[in-house]
Amino acid sequence: MEFIHNHFILSTVFIGITIWVLGLWLCSCLCNWGKLSSLYRCDEEIYDRLYRFQVASVGLVNFNGMFEVGLSDHGVYMRPVVIFRLFFPPLLIPWSNLELCKSRTFFGWESICFRIKGFRQPEISGTTKAFKRIKDRLAG
Repeated sequence: MEFIHNHFILSTVFIGITIWVLGLWLCSCLCNWGKLSSLYRCDEEIYDRLYRFQVASVGLVNFNGMFEVGLSDHGVYMRPVVIFRLFFPPLLIPWSNLELCKSRTFFGWESICFRIKGFRQPEISGTTKAFKRIKDRLAG
């Protein structure tokens, strides 16, 4: 009986980890992160200020408070929080490669949107302080 109980626990953990990994891989495909990382991957932490727990969307994937945005003179540094980074290496996108999209307002909250020049998708949007600073930098 103990063998069946241990086997059940191990198979449940294995199935849970498999679903987590497949979910992360699917999300990285949906937001085109792999293509972006082939151009903008940055293994060094390059930022003057890091904004943690940002509400952001990248393409079809919504990172509700699980996104980090760093700003520097080099550009915008982006990455999900640690538990979501398996298929999401950090990116550093130069300011010269970014352009503002049309911002949207929803119940008084402004969603600031930008995209990478030469890419129709993904649009990257957010409502937090980091995105307001990105908008200020790109607009002025």
